[in-house]
Amino acid sequence: MDEVESDFFKGLEEKPKFVTSDFYLSAFLLAKGFTLNATKWVDAKRLAFEFHDKGDVNQLVDDFMLGKTEINTKQFINAIRSIKDIINQAKFSRTRTQSSPYGP
Repeated sequence: MDEVESDFFKGLEEKPKFVTSDFYLSAFLLAKGFTLNATKWVDAKRLAFEFHDKGDVNQLVDDFMLGKTEINTKQFINAIRSIKDIINQAKFSRTRTQSSPYGP
């Protein structure tokens, strides 16, 4: 499991949250109906995803990692596409900000 410290997303309301940079785990949580609150670059190549924790995220993550959970294939594929889109948008935004002559 790839949890990032909660102070990583300063300025957000203090709600129960779960943060990961694992691509497929993020897609799985999205497909299971968890709300994506925010994203933030962890380093040059990794984007972290912050999800609202409805209280059952840790057990669900453990089951996912152990292959003990089921999911609707179509929902999972759609979530994978959504996560890819989010990553591409974040890359585009970061590229535009870094190449701006006016600064970040």
